[in-house]
Amino acid sequence: MRGGPALPLLLALAASSAAMADSDTDALKLADTTPEETARASNWRFFGEPAVGLVSVRGADGGEVDTRRLSLGVQGETSQWHSLRASFADRWDIQGPPSAFGQRHANINTLKEGYLSWQAGSDWSADLGRINVLHGVALGYNPTDYFRAGAIRSIVSVDPASLKENRLGSAMARGQMLWNGGSVSAMFSPKLAVHDNNASFSPDWGATNFQNRGLIALAQRIGEDVNLGALLFDDGSHPPQLGLNTIALLNDSTVAFLEWSGGSGPTQEMQALGSEQKDRFHQRFSTGASYTTSGNVSLTFEYEYDGAALNRSGLDTLLHQSPQAYGQYFLYTANAQELPGRQAVFFYAGWNDAFVQHLDLSGFARYNLVDHSHLQWAEARYHLNRVDLAIQWQTDCGDSTSEFGAAPQSSVWQILLRYFY
Repeated sequence: MRGGPALPLLLALAASSAAMADSDTDALKLADTTPEETARASNWRFFGEPAVGLVSVRGADGGEVDTRRLSLGVQGETSQWHSLRASFADRWDIQGPPSAFGQRHANINTLKEGYLSWQAGSDWSADLGRINVLHGVALGYNPTDYFRAGAIRSIVSVDPASLKENRLGSAMARGQMLWNGGSVSAMFSPKLAVHDNNASFSPDWGATNFQNRGLIALAQRIGEDVNLGALLFDDGSHPPQLGLNTIALLNDSTVAFLEWSGGSGPTQEMQALGSEQKDRFHQRFSTGASYTTSGNVSLTFEYEYDGAALNRSGLDTLLHQSPQAYGQYFLYTANAQELPGRQAVFFYAGWNDAFVQHLDLSGFARYNLVDHSHLQWAEARYHLNRVDLAIQWQTDCGDSTSEFGAAPQSSVWQILLRYFY
């Protein structure tokens, strides 16, 4: 992906920007939705993306299924008027058959963002509406991305950047103050509905605003090479969670990062099964480093840990006691975007202008250290002036009771063309 998050120097910039500027602005810059930089006369961007693919399906029927998809998207903001501006982002995915990525519905609209901003001064701002708030410096697993649970309505790619960009924002009020090298923001997201709504054009408030939630985020640059961030998150039903983000430039080609979240709360098994919830301290973190070669190849390694997830013995016990509860646990962790196993590793590689100019190669591998299943994904994308042409490949491996071995598909090939207008 052009300008993708695997480039460590851009990772440092993205982390700093996410902490010190509006997170929605950073979302606009995610590589999978931004065309090659050209002069633009408009604040609005539209795209159409037809895609065809081939999915190898698991199960009794097995075999291969031809898939088709058409995605339409819009994203942009109005010009400022009396210190006010409006931002909007929406995506409509028409997929067939619906089982291509294990989804039940073939026609899904995702209202990603829609909010009003007030620029009270050069250092003060306030926002009101649906906002896709992104936090975290890791690539594969973000324990401080506190508004991620339930936010994914339609999956068009398992690339982490795509999952973060193509999701529902949360309805909230947010205020932010900036200073030289730092920022502080506070946001409140109210409870609007209890249950999610899978109807094609539902705003699905129950998926993102199922409880009252508040977040305070503080960020500060330390010198030229270190960015620190601290977050305090409260959902009203459990003790507050503390989050920390650190990213440091070790040398001209290497960036190290640590993302940590800790606090008391129930285990994921308790939440998934609706059993009696007892709070105890759990920590989650992702840590690793990114390295860029002189040939524009970037490599990122990430170790991931979730103390509220089950270990090997816990998974075996749950499977033995109730296969239905076992499946419910994996469905819960997928929806919450948490690790189902306590430990995992993630490797991401990217090469911009590979072999020829405008051709970008990228891919990642995720390995579950608990059940030993693994997922691989790769993409080749060629950029023209207004068109991206890409081919993607994905494979899910493991035994039938593992995280990736239980996926409805064993492999996916997809060819897509994205036209920007």
